[in-house]
Amino acid sequence: MSVHEHREEAPERIRFGILTISDTRTLETDTSGKLIADRLAEVGHHIVAREIVIDSELKIRAQLTLEGDQFENYL
Repeated sequence: MSVHEHREEAPERIRFGILTISDTRTLETDTSGKLIADRLAEVGHHIVAREIVIDSELKIRAQLTLEGDQFENYL
């Protein structure tokens, strides 16, 4: 598939979830998560979730399982 064909078939808008892994950040202090959300929104994508999860494999897996069917991509 050529680049042109790929772009023709690609969706214009994608639903994203942004997951920050941190034991210290909050949504108010998560500047990198906000930057990602802002940049994606600027180009027309939809942010359907933005969450902070503590650095625990079980908590991360639970969050991904809980919300994974709501969007195409999780950052």
